[in-house]
Formats: sequence, structure tokens, C-alpha cells
Amino acid sequence: IRDLTRLKVLRLGGNHHLKMIPQEVFNLPHLTELTLPGFETVVPPQIGELGSLEILGIVSGSLKTLPEAIANCTNLTELYVNLTRLEELPAGIGKLINLRKLHLWNITFEPSNLLPPQISRLWNLRELHILGHKIKFLPPEIGELCNLTELTMIGAGLDELSPEIGRLDKLEQLHIAGCNFSVIPEEIGELTNLKKLAIVNTPVKELPDGLGALTKLEELDIHSLQLEIVPPEIINLPRLKKLTINKRDYPKLRSSIDGLPDSVKLDLIPSRWDP
Repeated sequence: IRDLTRLKVLRLGGNHHLKMIPQEVFNLPHLTELTLPGFETVVPPQIGELGSLEILGIVSGSLKTLPEAIANCTNLTELYVNLTRLEELPAGIGKLINLRKLHLWNITFEPSNLLPPQISRLWNLRELHILGHKIKFLPPEIGELCNLTELTMIGAGLDELSPEIGRLDKLEQLHIAGCNFSVIPEEIGELTNLKKLAIVNTPVKELPDGLGALTKLEELDIHSLQLEIVPPEIINLPRLKKLTINKRDYPKLRSSIDGLPDSVKLDLIPSRWDP
């Protein structure tokens, strides 16, 4: 590796039980992408020496922390962390001002503060994905992510959907599944650039009137909720092209969606309880 001084992409595939990153990796001045699959130890602080790094992917079954030195990777635009026991992100993540994508997947530990307040400094962040992690709540600083266009939280176990989410006025896609909250805040109606909205597998009993303000909404997925009615404000959204509900819920919701325009596709998906 030490002689590959012009190397830009390094993916250590096949090293399913890698104990440490070879020291030579940190001497690659032009490295822009580093992927570490099957990683089983700590990420050393030398990671901060990779000043040209733009994409970092880590797959680990035992990783609990990321070093504060990751804050020195100021050219980082994409960070992917998968299959870890990560307890929290370092406060230094707020210095990654060029970060555009942050994906946290299948994090098995259940920390109380995975997202530090410093996340508010990620002004260029476009995508935030949290999958398979019990995060319980979003910090209020989430509302500072002024350029966020895509927010996905699947299996997150949120007890509350923070009203600060309404401040994400550039958001175009919002996908939430497998949460515990029963109330959608009215502030969701302030997401006036939203094109795709999915809130599924969550004990929500009614949709807020504010959804009627989402005049750019094209796709709405509300399957596996506990709805008794779909408000007319939603049926009459001017750009709506697709509405998704459970097949088993159709009989009780039918009267409230009878006025659905012919231009809107009604997608009836089966649930696991259907024969």
C-alpha cells in the first residue's frame, strides 16, 4: 500500500475480521474514499490525517465510538456507519461542514444521545438516514439542518415526532416507519417543498389538518396506521399522484377517499395479517 501514493479509492473487501487499519493507509495523501467492511476494533485517531477523504464507510459489529479526530476530515461529504454498537457520534462531527450524506444503519446498541447538539452545524447535509436504531427522540437541533432534503427513520422507535421538523423547509422526502408516536405535529404542514411523505407502521390515529398545506406533495404512504378517516384536505392536494393505504383498511376509509381524483393512483398493499 505504501507505494500507492496516488491511490484515491480503497475498499478493504473480504477482510471480515480486520483487527486494525494498516498504518500505511494513513500515508495516502490522495485517498478520497475508504471503506472498511467487517471492522472489529477502534478507528484510530490517525483517520484525521486523511485530509482528502470524501467518503468513509465503516461496517463493524463491535465499534462503540468514533474518534474526535474525524473532525479533521473536513472534506468528508459522505459518512456511512453500519452494524455497530455505536453509543454516540463525537461532538467533532459538527466540524464536518461539507458533509452531505449521513447514514447510520443497524445500530444495535440503544444510546440516549446518538445525535449530539453539534449536528446543527451540518448546514450542507442533504440526507440523514437512521435505520434499525432505537433513538426515541430527535434533538431540537434537527431543525437547524436548513439544507436537508431527505430524512429517513426506519425502525427508529421514536416516542415523539419533534415539532422542530417543521423548520426543515427544503425537505423533499420524509420517510418514517416503525415508531411509537401517535400524534403528528401540525408543524409538518410547514414542509411546503415536500414531494414524498411516508409515515407507516406507527400508531397514528389521525392526520393533522396541516397536511393540506403540502401543495407539492406527489406521493403519500400512510399504510399500517390506525386511521378512521382520511381528511378531505389530503384528497384534494393539487399535485398528489399516489396514495398508499392497507388493503384491510380500505373498507373503513373508503367513504373518506371516494372523492379521490382519477389522476391519483390508489395503492392498496396487503398487510401481514391478510390471508
